[in-house]
Amino acid sequence: MSSPVVTVTPESKVSEAVALLKHHKISSIVVVDRQLPVGIFTERSLLRLAISGSFNPNQVISKIITTKPITSHSDISINEAYLLFLQHNIRHLIIVDNQGLLIGIATETDLLHNLGLEYFVSFDDIGDVITQDVITLAQHDSLYDAMQLMNNNNISSIVIAKNSKPAGIITERDIVRLIEAETDLYTTPLSEVMSRPVQTALSDISVHSAALLIKKIGIRRLVITDNNNQIAGILTETDIVKGLQSEYINLLKEVIETQVVQLQQVRKQLDDKIILESMMHSTTDMAFVITDLDYKILHSNKTAETLLGYTSKEAKKVGIPTIIEREGLGAGHLDEVAGYIKNKGKVNYTYTRKIGSASHHIESNVFGIKNQDDDIQGYVLIARDISDSVETRQHLQKRSEELEETNAALRVLLKQREIDKEEINLIFQQNVDQLVLPFFSKLHKSNSCPNHKKLLKSVENNLRQISSPFAHRISNLFAKLTPAEMQVANLIKNGHSSKEIATLLNLSDKTIYTHRRNIRQKSGITNQKVNLQTILQQLETTML
Repeated sequence: MSSPVVTVTPESKVSEAVALLKHHKISSIVVVDRQLPVGIFTERSLLRLAISGSFNPNQVISKIITTKPITSHSDISINEAYLLFLQHNIRHLIIVDNQGLLIGIATETDLLHNLGLEYFVSFDDIGDVITQDVITLAQHDSLYDAMQLMNNNNISSIVIAKNSKPAGIITERDIVRLIEAETDLYTTPLSEVMSRPVQTALSDISVHSAALLIKKIGIRRLVITDNNNQIAGILTETDIVKGLQSEYINLLKEVIETQVVQLQQVRKQLDDKIILESMMHSTTDMAFVITDLDYKILHSNKTAETLLGYTSKEAKKVGIPTIIEREGLGAGHLDEVAGYIKNKGKVNYTYTRKIGSASHHIESNVFGIKNQDDDIQGYVLIARDISDSVETRQHLQKRSEELEETNAALRVLLKQREIDKEEINLIFQQNVDQLVLPFFSKLHKSNSCPNHKKLLKSVENNLRQISSPFAHRISNLFAKLTPAEMQVANLIKNGHSSKEIATLLNLSDKTIYTHRRNIRQKSGITNQKVNLQTILQQLETTML
């Protein structure tokens, strides 16, 4: 845990708590009344106040603290602490002494910094833990857009992307800083307030190395990129420590197996039902059912009643075989599971069942309880409702399909636009050839002065180039030139001297000299001995 804790009193103003969050660069402030914790104010609390429009810096903080904070004693294990995080959807656990007085606070950062190397062995690669469907915004989007996405998706940061590459990031900590600075949340673009550069790591980094990097830099997340620097996912402290849940399940399994052996040894002295139920009821989001070899229910907890659809008494009376059949599974399902457990030790599966009017996705783990001779004496079912995560994946899949359909439609439109563009160019070229260019031959035969004839020839040449299918490629040659420089360059390319150009354009010789120098610099012609007309003609020929 972290100690001492930064606190405010119930009479403190919201602005004071915000200033403390910013000054100490922390994610929460505990509200205490004579060292008794009565509330907690977090970065996310501030974000939600701002989004709802109810942020008032002069408001007394006790007015916005509506729920009693979750507390625990300091002898709780890391695994049990993380279970409280999950059960109550919190990221800060207040630690108190026997009198309920504040002595510390535990966060996901604290958990992560105290995980040993052995914890990371179970992860094959970074793909086991990262969030791959990263929510992003563009640089022109507003700060308020980012805050809404963070609030609606219950996430602590938004990556700002450009061409699928990370250009910046906005976090809850940034929001605290910007609100404290009275930034306009509605009109300020993300490009002005996002943090950059983004701390990234390649997708081949190990989970342990990523955790060490997060700890070293003092951040709470890493953007994971592929070899092309495109966003492949995001790794947060939450992602890394979520493996504690599986660790806790394995710990419970070991405790149950050990407890069963002990119960067999001291059956006459101990009441096994009280011990097992006490252990099983220590967690409220998982269902536990223990049976003998004939699938007779020996013990179950309260959560199991919801998932099975029966009270403990009803379930014992009806029996597991009947419950399985009512779930739509065949009569041989139990024997199949028992055989799998005998060979593999455990079985994992997910199924869907109706609870009330809603469909729920249930993840189940079944394993055997063995005695000292390694013989199976019974079975344990651990199950939990994973509907929220399944619905999230389904929503993301649907959005991905919708985006793919949109992309397909855009590709069709772009292709049609290219066809239309080619038709327009062809019609333009035909009109110039048929309706305009024939008159130039008549103009050439008229009695004009030599300068006028040269100018007329330049106009004809330029008009032919504009109507050419390659005109847009030629124009790229002069993309950096000003309109005046482009006009001079065309006349040089068509054989006019500087003096002739000055006369034709009614400009001074010095101005023409300046234009020629700029054309050389912008076209990359450094050799002053090279004839400019020759170079421009060669460049045009190369482009064509």
